Amino acid sequence: MFNIESILQSPKDKGPLQHGEGQYKDASGNTYPITHGVADFLLEVDEFVHAEDHLGEVMDEGHPDHVMQQWNESKDHFWNQFLEQEKELKGKTVLYIGSGLDEAFMRFADQHVSLINVDVAEKLLEQLKEKGAEHCIRADISTLPFVDGSVDYIVMIDLLHHFATRSMDPTTKELVRVLKPGGKMYIQEINRFGLFRLPIAWAPLFILNRLRGLKGLYKKDYHRPESYEAPISTTTVKRSLRKAAAIEFKTISTPQYPEVNSIFLFIWKLVRHVPFVQKYCGYHWYLVATRKS
Repeated sequence: MFNIESILQSPKDKGPLQHGEGQYKDASGNTYPITHGVADFLLEVDEFVHAEDHLGEVMDEGHPDHVMQQWNESKDHFWNQFLEQEKELKGKTVLYIGSGLDEAFMRFADQHVSLINVDVAEKLLEQLKEKGAEHCIRADISTLPFVDGSVDYIVMIDLLHHFATRSMDPTTKELVRVLKPGGKMYIQEINRFGLFRLPIAWAPLFILNRLRGLKGLYKKDYHRPESYEAPISTTTVKRSLRKAAAIEFKTISTPQYPEVNSIFLFIWKLVRHVPFVQKYCGYHWYLVATRKS
């Protein structure tokens, strides 16, 4: 039976942890509290964490708008593809980074898979735990509290674009560190070069975010992009992953193009089967990255 403590380590001294009453403790005396079943390994609560916590609160309000619909549709497509690609999951460990309120654990209820939910938003993790998720860890993607080569799969959905203004190399290096040789990352991201984003895809980040913010005001979105986030390209992510380790890549096309009106949706359906459009210009890109043994 899987014991999460067998793969946990201190994010500070990288050593083993002792499980005490309501906390973990490392050899250096650093403590990490466990609140409502959620172990908190977050080393710093900065502006990024506050912004993500706020997003979590907004998501929790359950607005029935196209943004929530987009996220839900994209997640359904993502997990269906994951389960179609990976047939032998029994006994495997899946690290779901940026899980939010996604009840992905329900998809693995009968498959004997150890799913570990990781996020910086404490409230979301506590609610996920209440819904029945077994493993919920609060941690930053750049300092994951797991030993080297300890997980079979890493899953990230619409997460890496939150690092658009920072160097991605420390993040990808950390991801590769915890992935087993032969392990896989399944990554879905908002595509910078989506078909209807092409006219502004080359704009500097501050202009891009300003345009997206104005669009949010026009459509009365409850969430507008933070200054640190923006759609990214597969090239950016692949380049960073290659620096971290020897990686093989596979791209899966995404047929949906949410968040557009009926005219643009009609255009998308006309052109989406063109090989170039299908591979490079979807609303999302979907990448499978395998760490070579």
